Amino acid sequence: MLGALLLLGCQANPFTVAEPTGDYVPGEVLVRFRPDTTHEGALAVFQAMGAAEKTELMDGLWRVTVPEGQERAQMDRYRGMRAVSYAEVNRRLSTQMLGGFRPMERSIQAAAPNDQLYGPNPTINNVKREGLPGQWGLAAAGVLDAWDHTQGKSSVTVAVLDTGVDMAHEDLVGGIDKANARNFMSGEDVANPDDDFGHGTHVAGIIAARANNGVGIAGVAPGCRVMPIRVLGVEGGTTASLIQGIDWAVQKKARVINMSLGSNQYSRAEEDAIKRAIGAGVVVVAAAGNEALSGNPLSYPGAIDGVISVAAIRRDKGTDGTDVYSRAEFSNFNPFVTIAAPGVDILSTLPQRFRSPDQKFDMPYGYASGTSMAAPLVSGVVALMLSAHHEWGPAQVTAALRKSAKDMGQAKLDAMFGAGLVQAGGAVQ
Repeated sequence: MLGALLLLGCQANPFTVAEPTGDYVPGEVLVRFRPDTTHEGALAVFQAMGAAEKTELMDGLWRVTVPEGQERAQMDRYRGMRAVSYAEVNRRLSTQMLGGFRPMERSIQAAAPNDQLYGPNPTINNVKREGLPGQWGLAAAGVLDAWDHTQGKSSVTVAVLDTGVDMAHEDLVGGIDKANARNFMSGEDVANPDDDFGHGTHVAGIIAARANNGVGIAGVAPGCRVMPIRVLGVEGGTTASLIQGIDWAVQKKARVINMSLGSNQYSRAEEDAIKRAIGAGVVVVAAAGNEALSGNPLSYPGAIDGVISVAAIRRDKGTDGTDVYSRAEFSNFNPFVTIAAPGVDILSTLPQRFRSPDQKFDMPYGYASGTSMAAPLVSGVVALMLSAHHEWGPAQVTAALRKSAKDMGQAKLDAMFGAGLVQAGGAVQ
C-alpha cells in the first residue's frame, strides 16, 4: 500500500501551485491529499517523509513542519506522490486597514437613534462639529431605508475572521455568539478570541453594534449576531489559521463570513476552503485591498471567484454643498471587485482597554479607513438581506446586491466599483 501511495516521480501532479515567494512562514508547508486518500494513507505518507510535526487543519488538508530553507524541495517531493493533490507554503496575511485608529472624543448629547455617536454630525463636548463624519456610511449605503424592513434577526450570524473581538464591549454585549467564539492563533487559548489590536472589534461594530441602547454607535445589522473568530494577531496571520477559521464558521452555521484581511499571494488551499463554505450556503465577503497606489496587485481572498469583493469609497463635498462619493485613492480596482462601500473615516467600536490616558482614547470608539471597513458594511447589509430572505443563498445575495447598487462608474460591473455603491434599502426588498 505504501508503495502505491508514494510512487515518487511516477505520476506528474496535474495541478500547479505558486512557488514559495513573498512572505510565508519558514519551515512550514500545507499538504492537500486527494479525496480518496484515507487518514491512514496520509499518515503513511508523512511517515515516509519523516514528518514528525503535522496538524490536520480540515478534512484532507495538513500543516507540516519541514526544515527551514527546504520548503521548495519538500513541496516538490509531496507533489510527486500519487496521494497528494497539491502542496504550498503557509502564506502570511494582514488586515486591510490603512494606518491606525483615530480617537473619538466623548459625546454627551444623544442623536437619533439614541446612540451617542450616531448621525452625520454628532455633538462633541456640547459643540456640534460640522463636517465630522459620524456614521456617514449608513446614510450613503441606504441602511436607514433597509431598517424600514428589518434591523436584522438574531438567527443570522456573521463570522468575523479577524484579530478577535472585545466581547464585553458596551456596544456589542448581547450581539456576540460567545458559545462559538474561537481562537486559531497558534499557542493561544482556543476559547478566548480577545482582541489585542482593535481591528476585529472595529469590524464587529460596523456589522452589529447594538442600536437604541443609549451608547456609542449603531451597526448596520444591530439585530444580528457576530461570531468572533481570531485568525490574526498584531503581526498578522497565516493561510493555515484562516482556513481553520473558515471551516469553523461553516461547522457552526454562520450565514456570512467577513474577511477584512488579505495577501497578494494566491493560495489554492484558501480557495478550496472558501469554495467549501460557499457550497455550504455561506455568503463570503472580503476586502478588495488597499494597494492601488502600490502597483494595484490582486488581493486574496477578495480575488477568489464567488467571494463578494468590496472596494472602498470616500465622501467629499461638491461645490453645491452636497455629498460627492468617489473611489478611495488606496482602494484596489480589478475585475474581481463586486461592489463598493464607505471605507474612509469610518467610526466604530474599539476594545474598552483603549479607554485610558496613555492610549489617548476618551471612549472605546474611533475612526479607521481601508477596505477593511468597507467589507463589514456590506457583510452587515448581507445579514439584513438574509434576515428578510432566510432562504437565499450566495448566488441570490450577490445578484440582489448587484441589481440594487447605485452605479458610480462608466458602466455596470466596472473595475473601480463593481456594480456600484451598495444600497441596503433596495437589497433587502
